[in-house]
Amino acid sequence: RDCAPDQNDKEGDVGGRLLLRGGASAIYGADAMAGTINIILKKDYTGSEISFRTGVSQRGDARSRQASTMLGTQTRSGGNLLLAASITSQDELAGEQRDWHTIDGTRFGLQDERLPLGFFDSYGESLLALPQCRALGENPASQYCRYDSERYRTLQPGLLNKSLYMRWDQALGSSLTLYFSGLRTQSDQTLQHRSPVIYVPMTPSHPDYANAPAGTDYVLFLDRSAGPRNHSASTTDEISIGLEGRTREWSWNIALSHSDSRVHSTIDNALVLAKVLENLSRVRVDGSDNTDVMNAMRSIIRPAGYNSIDTLEATSNRRLFDAPGGPVRFEMGVALHFSHRRNAPDPLQLGGRLYLGSDTQPYNLNSRDSAVFAELDLPLHRTLQADLAIRLDHHDGFQTNTSPRIGMRWTPNPSLLVRASLGQGYRAPGLNDQRAPFADLNNSIVFMHVSPELLPCIRASSRYCRVEYGVADNPHLRAEYSRSLTMGMVWAPTNALHMSLDGYRILRTDEFGVADA
Repeated sequence: RDCAPDQNDKEGDVGGRLLLRGGASAIYGADAMAGTINIILKKDYTGSEISFRTGVSQRGDARSRQASTMLGTQTRSGGNLLLAASITSQDELAGEQRDWHTIDGTRFGLQDERLPLGFFDSYGESLLALPQCRALGENPASQYCRYDSERYRTLQPGLLNKSLYMRWDQALGSSLTLYFSGLRTQSDQTLQHRSPVIYVPMTPSHPDYANAPAGTDYVLFLDRSAGPRNHSASTTDEISIGLEGRTREWSWNIALSHSDSRVHSTIDNALVLAKVLENLSRVRVDGSDNTDVMNAMRSIIRPAGYNSIDTLEATSNRRLFDAPGGPVRFEMGVALHFSHRRNAPDPLQLGGRLYLGSDTQPYNLNSRDSAVFAELDLPLHRTLQADLAIRLDHHDGFQTNTSPRIGMRWTPNPSLLVRASLGQGYRAPGLNDQRAPFADLNNSIVFMHVSPELLPCIRASSRYCRVEYGVADNPHLRAEYSRSLTMGMVWAPTNALHMSLDGYRILRTDEFGVADA
């Protein structure tokens, strides 16, 4: 759900995975159209484990490390207590450490989208390269000659995760069990944003005006140290308490959980628009040191965010009667979710105060959603089984929707399984879908060759369009609908040989998410 932490911290130490294939949206919710991976946490575990893992790329960088420990014991009252802790880290990987991380597509027969730097006339035509570029023989791979935005941003963020998990199970009789679990995850992440191109008007008052080519209107200049650097620290807490038991023919489970996540970011080298305009005339383009000038344009911003979700879930199942193929089972459940999201941007993120940045608005939002579902497991024959399911969802601001599903499983012999399912899905945007990530600088600027697909565009020159993209709030998202058809088979002639083949056809309408630009 919205506040879920990194699942690697959970299932790597205290549980395993169960892969359920086929459209499962009717039971597990909107994101389970092609199946779901159910994380089964360990119960009644006794003993201890310690593990260490490390990894590195083929080039000797991007190293990752993980250490974890787990302890399970029986309590004096007959219950079970499980404690687990882990720490994971990964090194930051810069874009310039990979040759393929570039907007120069010539090696693939595509265009070179790198933006020339230097002196330009009022029509955007290049007149002369920067002095540093000319000194290097106008090598296009030089940072002084062309702007390659992908070289200056992080390819893999630096990451440090720490987590502590505990679970306590206590029997309260022969048919009733109380359980409690808690998880705290602390995460620190660092990443580098793209260094922006500085637009320097070449007016008679500029100190380099006399040495500029005739007809110069402006200079495009890059200072690599100007790129914003983001350090985010987040803490996520999850608490869950529940009861499971049996009353006559019904087995039931009811659980109440709370999850919250707090994010605080520090973004260095954020260029402030007013300071940029004030100091542009001081930027030297003759190769002089601009450290003091660039520092005068920068500031530190400290945005923060908070997200929480409270959940009440109850399920129950029982055996109804015996069919020709075995017992018919029925399961039903209800889920209630209450979400809260708060954004506290830095004052400099308001009112267009950042250079090449868009506004981020503060907000304090709440939402509620609920669901009711039912499933019937119907053995039609000893080799043929049918599953019928239906789910009813209601979200604030959206209409109530029903998602049905039917599945079939045929086992003509013990070594062969043929399966198929047909279902509908529904997913309403949550608060995290409608709002941009906390501490995101939102927009990036790239310069692309003029093409019919980009027109009309903001021209950076006769050959380049100025394209701005990024992640932004969209409170007007529509609900997503989907239809799925899955078919597959599993062949296991021996315990040592297992082969499976599955096909999925999923049609989505009004699909939403963060696009990878």
